[in-house]
Amino acid sequence: MMIIMRRLAWLGIAMVLVSCGKKPEPEVALVDEKVQEVEVKTAEVEEKEMPVYMRVIGELRSRVDAKVAADASGKVMVAEVERGAVVKKGDLLVKLDDRAGKLSLREAEAQAAQARARFSLAEAEWKRNEPLAKSKAIADADFQKLSADLESARADDAMAVARVETAEKNLQDLEIRAPFDGVVAERRVSPGEFVQASTEVAQLVSVGSLRLLLQVPETAVGGVQVGQLVTFEVPAFAGQTFSGRVVYVGAVVRDVTRDLLVEAEVPNEDGRLRQGMFAEGRLAMGTAKRLAVPLTAVRHEAGATRVMVVEKDRIEARMVDLGEEQDGWTEVRAGLVKDAVVVVDPSADAVDGAKIKMAAVQ
Repeated sequence: MMIIMRRLAWLGIAMVLVSCGKKPEPEVALVDEKVQEVEVKTAEVEEKEMPVYMRVIGELRSRVDAKVAADASGKVMVAEVERGAVVKKGDLLVKLDDRAGKLSLREAEAQAAQARARFSLAEAEWKRNEPLAKSKAIADADFQKLSADLESARADDAMAVARVETAEKNLQDLEIRAPFDGVVAERRVSPGEFVQASTEVAQLVSVGSLRLLLQVPETAVGGVQVGQLVTFEVPAFAGQTFSGRVVYVGAVVRDVTRDLLVEAEVPNEDGRLRQGMFAEGRLAMGTAKRLAVPLTAVRHEAGATRVMVVEKDRIEARMVDLGEEQDGWTEVRAGLVKDAVVVVDPSADAVDGAKIKMAAVQ
């Protein structure tokens, strides 16, 4: 009896092991083979006249950058302008001690008054004796002496006037004024300092119009000429475009860098652009036929630029390299071929692999 029970137990264990090792029946997948059709509008890739630009780099410089110096020596009494101050031509920058200058002017004016009086007296004496000399009522020698005295008095009067003008200039030189409209880049002196003639007191730069110094590679020199349009951007105003015109083309290619310096004039009435700013620009080199697609066909997603191309009855997303834009079209440098059909104004459903319902070439 015990033997039979043991055999039945082993038989049960064997059946359990067999059932655990049995593979499950595969589930039947229900696949919806129906693909939704997307209605689209299309356009062909065409050859169009597109602008051609040469990429250049450069630096903005002031048209006038002056280190304003003193024309006289003296102690600084007034220096009110600060770095960044906007000044007009003739505005006071620095004033030196003018007490000695005023005294010198008063002395020169007094000497001039004396010289004028002597000249007036000599002239009156000569006029009174002129008729007498003609009638021989006085000796010729006496009249010649009167004439010499008159010329000497005239010369003394002229020298006195010159001394007054010199004193006036010396007094004016004690006030150092802006030679042109601009912005104070640096103020070099402070009240209480003693300066000599030729000492730099301030640096003044013009801002109403700037120069853009461009570095043009030697291989592209032949395409640069005066009057060319240049557009550029600066990091300080990202996304904003500024423009100017080429006014000077260098005469010599630099030995080390093998490039040519080209200068463009840039309007800057609002003063936003500053000297020393780095610029990335484009020189207009004319136009050329290029492959192009409507701007509305371009998608910018996740840092990539794509165009939806129609291949038979489906949409295929392609990466493209774009160039210049004009009149609602953009140049395609890589990724498409001529006469390819692209989707314009693609909807959210127009994705890679989608089946199209209608493709009408515009």
